Amino acid sequence: MRPNRFALAFFLAVFISVLSGTAQAAPDTLSIDNLSAGAGPNGIPRGWQAAWFDFCPRRTVYTVENEDGRRVIKASSRNSASAIYREVSLDPKAFPILMWRWKVSNIIRKGDERTKEGDDYAARLYVSFEARPVKMSFGEKLKRRMVKAVYGKELPGETIEYVWANRAPKNEAFPNPDTDKAMMVAVESGPENAGAWMPEARNVYEDYKRLFRAEPPRIIYIAIMTDTDNTGSKADAWYGDITFHHE
Repeated sequence: MRPNRFALAFFLAVFISVLSGTAQAAPDTLSIDNLSAGAGPNGIPRGWQAAWFDFCPRRTVYTVENEDGRRVIKASSRNSASAIYREVSLDPKAFPILMWRWKVSNIIRKGDERTKEGDDYAARLYVSFEARPVKMSFGEKLKRRMVKAVYGKELPGETIEYVWANRAPKNEAFPNPDTDKAMMVAVESGPENAGAWMPEARNVYEDYKRLFRAEPPRIIYIAIMTDTDNTGSKADAWYGDITFHHE
């Protein structure tokens, strides 16, 4: 029996359409969280987790708020330090461009990027990468296994901290004073734009290669932190629209 030409043409058209649709299904943008789920019982956005520190019992308060019809995360720090983070699994080469917007009430006047005592910021956004065992000592591997066994979480390897700097010039990069695993980048600096929403964009892939001189592994955590404990200061910050994009 000879095939029906119309049926065959129809089948091929549908097949091509499906393939085309599949090819176009890959997103150009990955949203970390549009906050549509609102806040959980602890006040922080659903899907995020809190991280606090033994050295500072006073915790920054994170809440979900509406501003101009859009949900944002507000952080209020009063001589306090804690962060919230979200687990992700993201290839920075496929989605190299990180975009977000943020606003601060003030900078930390006593803050000093070069010292542990001055390591406070009104706003930080962390991008943490998967750890690579080949680069670890035996002691570090053991510590990581213990953390995984106790807390069920993977410790990250390197981290880029995008900060609203207090003194450092805009776009300057410098080491975190507490760890050689983190590099900081001053995306904004000083009080000039305090009180205004500032849109930001960084090429995380290129930043990692420049700062750590290697190809980046997968991104596993995104975190935000507003902290004022070292200087005994206070600050409020707002974070919104955290997304990754193709170039």
